[in-house]
Amino acid sequence: MRWLVRRFKTLIEWCWQRGVPRRAIDDIAIRRLIASEIDAVQRAVPAPLVSPYSSSLQEQADGDLDILVAWYRGVPIGIGFIGWRRLHAPQIAQRWRDIPEIYRLFVPLRYRSLGVGSRLMDEMESLAAARACEAIGLGVSHGNPRARMLYERRGYDADAVEFLNEYAVVDRQGRSQTIRDRSVYLVKRLRSGAAPLGKTSREETGQRRALESWCR
Repeated sequence: MRWLVRRFKTLIEWCWQRGVPRRAIDDIAIRRLIASEIDAVQRAVPAPLVSPYSSSLQEQADGDLDILVAWYRGVPIGIGFIGWRRLHAPQIAQRWRDIPEIYRLFVPLRYRSLGVGSRLMDEMESLAAARACEAIGLGVSHGNPRARMLYERRGYDADAVEFLNEYAVVDRQGRSQTIRDRSVYLVKRLRSGAAPLGKTSREETGQRRALESWCR
């Protein structure tokens, strides 16, 4: 029965993809999520089993994060979060204290392979660079090697930190549960002139980062 449901969903997505351009989209607009656009974004880019976007607006107002939405001809086609004060897993915090982080990057299936995710990442990396951040990080599940390959092609370092990613999700019945996902943390240098990643030992890096932040 589950196999039939998956096949049906795949068929629906294939039908939706008809009429969507199958090459990179040039005229994508990226802007921060605002309250008046939440309903449209939630319908077009549904939050997959995590807290609704509205719950993060106050954190955006407080400066803890930015929520970026990709728009194509008035339709939301992707979303991504960049956190400025994330609570990292101990393995990450020890080595990359206060590093800005990309997370909840999501593009619906019908708009994938069109450059939407790359445009969102370009914008988030630009925001971090504008804050004079030296580097930016992200976590990727071991079960998602395709995404890891994409990030590494973008310059995210393969000298990675392994960690257990724990986060709360809410199922369609409104029940909350905690997901524990074996993941790897990748980091990209942003500032020109910064030493290449991996050129110092982990002990030296941890000691240096205990005294300074990644953003000035």
